[in-house]
Amino acid sequence: MPLLRVTNSSAAQVLAGCGDQIDAIYQECVTANPSFGVTPDDFSTALAGAVEKYADCLGPGGRTSVRKVRQFIKELQHADLYLALACARGNESAWWEFDRRYRSFVERLARHLLNTRANADEVIDHIYAELFGTKIVDGNRQSKFRTYTGRGTLQGWLRAVVSHAVIDFYRRRQDEVDEGHVRLVRDGRINGIASTLHDVNSNT
Repeated sequence: MPLLRVTNSSAAQVLAGCGDQIDAIYQECVTANPSFGVTPDDFSTALAGAVEKYADCLGPGGRTSVRKVRQFIKELQHADLYLALACARGNESAWWEFDRRYRSFVERLARHLLNTRANADEVIDHIYAELFGTKIVDGNRQSKFRTYTGRGTLQGWLRAVVSHAVIDFYRRRQDEVDEGHVRLVRDGRINGIASTLHDVNSNT
């Protein structure tokens, strides 16, 4: 079985031997959401980034077989990744779909983790600004969606985004927050938050 050396190389090199699989996945995403406007190059580059990021999980020293890379790609959340890429590009249809699916989840979680509605609304606004990408660097919108790799659901990724935004909010305000509450936000081990997250997931 040939081995691939996963490095910071081009998408074509990283995903050698997987072109047919990537094309098929991309066509499925386009068929499901033809108005999202994600290009084949954008999609392939995102998959290459995921493979590069998790190379050590695929084999020692970043060396892995085509079979393992194909299996890794197969297990990614393709539809979620396609949506995130479209949102990162500022596609209006994608943003409408994201808002329909996830706004209530983001709002409920933020309002559960913060002590007032006003604070929650401030954090929600901050999260949406980061997701949309209000900063422009070298002509490119710096959307937080670009950090989503498709490994794990988009909703799970959003849970982490909201949690980190809450922690950053308290740090900015320099509020005195109970240490146990900070741990609760960071890792969700407290039964109360786990129960609430389960309820939110069930209703999203």
